[in-house]
Amino acid sequence: MGLLAAIVELIDDLIADVTRIGRHVWQSPVPYLGFGFSAVIVTWLLLGRVPDSENDFLSVAFWSENPEGMRNLLWSLATVAAGAAGLYGLSLAARRTKALDEQARIAEDNRRIAEQNRRLSEQAQITDRFTKAVEQLGSENDAVRYGAVYALERIAKDSERDFDTVVSTLAAFVRHQAPLSTQTEVGASPPIDVVATLAVLARILRKDHPLRKSGGIDLRATNLRGLDLPRADLSGFSLERSNLEDARLWYVDLSDARLSFAKLNSARLWRAKLNETWLFGTELRYVDLEDADMTGAACAGMKIDGADFRNVEGMSQHQFSTARYGSAAPPLNVPEGITLPEPTEDSD
Repeated sequence: MGLLAAIVELIDDLIADVTRIGRHVWQSPVPYLGFGFSAVIVTWLLLGRVPDSENDFLSVAFWSENPEGMRNLLWSLATVAAGAAGLYGLSLAARRTKALDEQARIAEDNRRIAEQNRRLSEQAQITDRFTKAVEQLGSENDAVRYGAVYALERIAKDSERDFDTVVSTLAAFVRHQAPLSTQTEVGASPPIDVVATLAVLARILRKDHPLRKSGGIDLRATNLRGLDLPRADLSGFSLERSNLEDARLWYVDLSDARLSFAKLNSARLWRAKLNETWLFGTELRYVDLEDADMTGAACAGMKIDGADFRNVEGMSQHQFSTARYGSAAPPLNVPEGITLPEPTEDSD
């Protein structure tokens, strides 16, 4: 049994060696073909000729009588050798090119894997940052909440995938911190973290963002009385039923914002943009709208006791047709050509 096993192992090794040699010959056939051709020629020269004959081309006498034939033979052999060398060089170049292509492919695969790992690592870090910031929003410390708001702003800039989630989180924070049920005194302002959050929302949302177009920044029924946020871009924000009394919003952009049934009494809206703004049933008592632009604003049922419309642009008769005000405080500086409806005893 031992002898049989040894013979089987020897045969396996022989087959493996032959296979390996055959693979190498297949990959680089030129050297082996050249070697085989040379071996045939040499064998023929040594064994196929007739020694000591008159036509023995290996004899000096033969070539002495035929020098031109010798030169031709040598030239032919040199040409064959050069051709074989050229073919071998082409074979080496092809193998080298294939190896370089394989190395380039491997390098590209490694680069792609490294890039994927980098993105996964960054996303994991962003997830940790987001979780920590949300936890800090619930802190009782004002400074911690304030810092969390700006941490979320940074995340929104770093991760497009998490952008909408950050916006929704910040809007929910405003609704939680400043609900409409909050009681505020005249002259009071929203908490500093709420003001910071509104500023961040106005800053990070580009003008054409879908959330602005769809009214997806949900700040409805919030108490923002006394808000001081001039020049902010609040276009497209949803502020229905919110309290914005005494707000200082000069140069603010409220285009296409939803302000239906909101309270803007005594707010200062100098040069504000109210293009296409929803003002259904909005309270604008004693509001200062000097130089504002209300082109296309939907103003059905707005309450305008004592409102100042000095130099307001874009107002039409239709916008005033359902306006309400008391006889004791008619609106001021109504644009020329606008006829006010009759006052009511009670504009509420």
